[in-house]
Amino acid sequence: MDTISIIIPVLDPGDTLAKVLDSLTIQTKLPDEVILVDVGKGRKVESLVKLYSEVLNIVHKKVDKPSYPGRNRNIGASLAKGTVLAFIDSKTVADKEWLQESLKKLSSNSYSVIFGFTKYEAFSRVQKIIRAASFGLLGHETTPGTIIIKEDFINSGGFIEDVRAGEDEEWQQRIKDLGYKNTKLGKPYLTYIDLPKSITEMQYKHFIYSLHGARVNARKNVKDLYLTLVLFLSALIVPRWNFLITGWDQNPLFIPNITKIYMMSLILLLLVYLIMQKVLLKKSSETLFTNSLKLLVFIFICLAIFNWNAVIAVFEDAMLYIPHITKIYLVSIFVASLFYRGLYIPFKGKIGKDYLFPFRWIYIGLVGLSFDIIKAPGYLLGALLAPFLFLRKNK
Repeated sequence: MDTISIIIPVLDPGDTLAKVLDSLTIQTKLPDEVILVDVGKGRKVESLVKLYSEVLNIVHKKVDKPSYPGRNRNIGASLAKGTVLAFIDSKTVADKEWLQESLKKLSSNSYSVIFGFTKYEAFSRVQKIIRAASFGLLGHETTPGTIIIKEDFINSGGFIEDVRAGEDEEWQQRIKDLGYKNTKLGKPYLTYIDLPKSITEMQYKHFIYSLHGARVNARKNVKDLYLTLVLFLSALIVPRWNFLITGWDQNPLFIPNITKIYMMSLILLLLVYLIMQKVLLKKSSETLFTNSLKLLVFIFICLAIFNWNAVIAVFEDAMLYIPHITKIYLVSIFVASLFYRGLYIPFKGKIGKDYLFPFRWIYIGLVGLSFDIIKAPGYLLGALLAPFLFLRKNK
């Protein structure tokens, strides 16, 4: 029979770890061991180990130096004696049938991996706003709640260890790319119980996650990293090509309307990529290159709009002159984003109309829009730092 080792990375146990351990004590299929990889400075974990040791076989691994979740999970996996590994975190409570149902699915259908399926609980007014603007009431595929045959986990290469966030999603995608047979349970058997208690805390998390997410994307594909570097260099050089060469229009290398040609080429490249992903490959892949391409297209479109009347419609009586085009563009972007974040995303997440109307959807839209805005500089900074961090690591 399979033996199960549950691995829980712990930084700040707070009040949630006890609830997680409580949920493990009432599993219809008890784990053979629970490995707590503890990087915290306090002794609260030690007291919890003593409290639950009569019910659970707990292995407490204290890690003295700072360590990210990916490394902590890898440490737990190296200590595990079970033939099956189960990952959970210190803020995710499991339904009592989680392990039993996961093992049943793992064995009966010859799967290698059963991914976690998690819903998000909200208690305060602010947490309900955050949930409506992001996760909704639906379950989401997650690394917490995942069970995998230990040998397959080792062969997968484990988690990236030197990033704060994004390593779990990268590992999930790598499992799929490697061809491991995988699925998730039919309903969410896990509940995340510690959403941020303030909007600013959630904004900070989005910034950090996007910063490290860009690094993860660069790490998993060196070719993608170099393509991104070429893309950014082209954006710096090509629009100013005619200014960089000598002789201006007398030079054989002079290219008329090069900025317009470059911008249209970027838009065409992005459209071709989106069509290939959605129509031909039937999937969506977020990489450092494609996200950078989207960002550059957005920047060039903004620049074109802002300079429309000055460049395209020289005189006010010209047919293409549009009064207040910049204001119209900015207001249109804002209104469209507000409807998308305030109505479309919540409806997609099964948030009810009674909760959204008559006016709460506006606040939810503004909150969701702030999450998107805060992610942009984080991802851009991560993309710019990624090449230097990659080269330093491999020097």
